[in-house]
Amino acid sequence: MKKYLLMAPALFLCAFSFTQVEWAPTGTKYYYTYWWDDGISYNTDVIEVEVVGDTLIQGKNCRVFQQNSGIIGWNWGCAGSQYMYEEDGRAYFYNDANQSFGLLYDFTKTAGESWKVPVCGNEFCKGLDTLIVAVDSVTYTEQNGLQIRTQHVRLSSGPDGAALGNGKVYENIGSATRMYFVEGFCVTAEAGILNLRCFESPGAGIFNFVGEACDRINAVQEIALGNIQLLFYPNPAVGFLNFRLRGPQNLQGCVFRIVNAKGELVESFRTNQSETHYVQTVSNWASGLYFVQCMRNGKVIASGKFAVSR
Repeated sequence: MKKYLLMAPALFLCAFSFTQVEWAPTGTKYYYTYWWDDGISYNTDVIEVEVVGDTLIQGKNCRVFQQNSGIIGWNWGCAGSQYMYEEDGRAYFYNDANQSFGLLYDFTKTAGESWKVPVCGNEFCKGLDTLIVAVDSVTYTEQNGLQIRTQHVRLSSGPDGAALGNGKVYENIGSATRMYFVEGFCVTAEAGILNLRCFESPGAGIFNFVGEACDRINAVQEIALGNIQLLFYPNPAVGFLNFRLRGPQNLQGCVFRIVNAKGELVESFRTNQSETHYVQTVSNWASGLYFVQCMRNGKVIASGKFAVSR
């Protein structure tokens, strides 16, 4: 009987494997949701990025990342950054502008620690030259029977600088949003990358983070009241959710109310007088279905529902 009791903890520990995913071997693929607005309609599609081989740069054996699809640049504004290497749990990218490598991810950091990311192409980032990535907590994300170490991070322009959002970083995979953190607030054009949909590993299979097809996107949900449309994306949301209104009105002065499936108020906020686009962080929200209303002068002018996936 004692032998069986001693074996039980070992069996429990083997229920999940904590084996690390290898960093970007040849054949690895990343799928990202991206969006663009041509002034006539809002559009979404999928960017596919593949690791196609290796090359030697300054004595470092770099993986070569190649974009296979998508009409906007996956590594926009950062020439040379398609070359990356990993060493001692840290991933570095190459900056062709100054012929040097910069730290992108530090998978070794734990709660309370941080690392600095040099901003590549900072002429588009209002003078920002360094990004601080602070780890708030570390959990594990289950994919394909593996437990992937996940850093929940907070982005800022410095210890006393502006907060620039939250996110997640999967060990040896990358960010749950875009590969390069800075794109989200450097790009001012009506286009951008929203989230990592899938990660395809030659050795560990396909990790699907959004519960949809990897290489195609579902239509953006539009709930129309009269001639006003509320758009929100990505849906399901992973780290954040974007809101837009289409029609004769925009988000100016709109009051949003968001409730969960139990009818409990989760968030309410008012947009300012100049906003046409609003981003809501949902990284700490429970997975499930949510309902949103956009109100003005006490009347609901648009509504809809979306899902949050963690």
